[in-house]
Amino acid sequence: MTAAMASVAIFDMNETTLDLAPVRATVDEVLGRAGGFGSCFGRLLQTSLAVTATGDYEDFTAVADFGALAAALGPAR
Repeated sequence: MTAAMASVAIFDMNETTLDLAPVRATVDEVLGRAGGFGSCFGRLLQTSLAVTATGDYEDFTAVADFGALAAALGPAR
């Protein structure tokens, strides 16, 4: 028996349609490191996609827990 696979296309429009520069500057400042936003935002997108793809739901504030993401990055240098 062969399982049918669904055809799915996922598009990331965040930085294409939104100017995230103000958010980037604020997150970098709060985290105390340049480039902190890139790491956190990448994890946010990855986690959001994984939660959605598995059919689960998490409130944005739980997925976008920048405190936990910052802890995972380690201390600012």
